[in-house]
Amino acid sequence: MKTRLISILLVLTALASNPASANDLEFEAESPAQVQEPIKSPGTATGLAVGGLLLPAAFMTYLATSDGSGGGAGAGAAIFMFGGTIFGPGLGHAYAGDSGRFWKGAGLRTLAWGGFIGALAASWDNPDASGAGAIAVGSMALYLVSAVSDIVTADDSVRRYNERVEASRVSLRPTWQPQDEAVGLQVAVRF
Repeated sequence: MKTRLISILLVLTALASNPASANDLEFEAESPAQVQEPIKSPGTATGLAVGGLLLPAAFMTYLATSDGSGGGAGAGAAIFMFGGTIFGPGLGHAYAGDSGRFWKGAGLRTLAWGGFIGALAASWDNPDASGAGAIAVGSMALYLVSAVSDIVTADDSVRRYNERVEASRVSLRPTWQPQDEAVGLQVAVRF
């Protein structure tokens, strides 16, 4: 206890004896939120979105063009393929913590797949089903617009996240008040 008091008095004496250097001292302390929330990479977000779409799409293409055996893919492959094409393009938004944008895109792509599969089912036994072709094309257009939009805007979600993390800072600065001959500590919080 005695050594702490002596240390504090020595620091305050040093600051009071040299007021010019006391005003020049400034440092920023990291807030606990900054330690827990690191800056994220826009490139990683875009890479996750592109990879999340292309990997399942490549697997779907492989199975569609294979000899028909499918390699025992089964239900797991169907879940991976459809789940990946629905959720994959939004992985960049999930990485950035923008769950609203992630779920909005996933919902639109689910709706698009539902429309496409419904159009196929309606025209399966009836090739003259009116409007099934238009519904299928419209559904896939919705899917493509949603997927491309999520991929292209993933880096924007990361930039917004980074701005929010960087905006909250705490800075501490020793001060000297010559008129009062007093030493103080100035705390500035930005958020």
